[in-house]
Amino acid sequence: MSHDPHQLIEEFPDKADKIHHLKETDPKFAQMSQEYHKLNHEIIEAETNVHPTSDEILETMKKKRLKMLDTFSNILG
Repeated sequence: MSHDPHQLIEEFPDKADKIHHLKETDPKFAQMSQEYHKLNHEIIEAETNVHPTSDEILETMKKKRLKMLDTFSNILG
């Protein structure tokens, strides 16, 4: 199994316990986490040409990932 960079716990290593807890107890956080994981995986597939996409679409996806990380940062404190 390959490893995708930019996993949520890698982005916030000091918040790993809180991330795990919120995934288990907060359905909205769990859904956001799943959406982030899916988007991150799609970006990696585009970057590695598994599923090539245009540079414009890739940049849009990366901006969305950054916005999601900002949201996670606010939630995690």
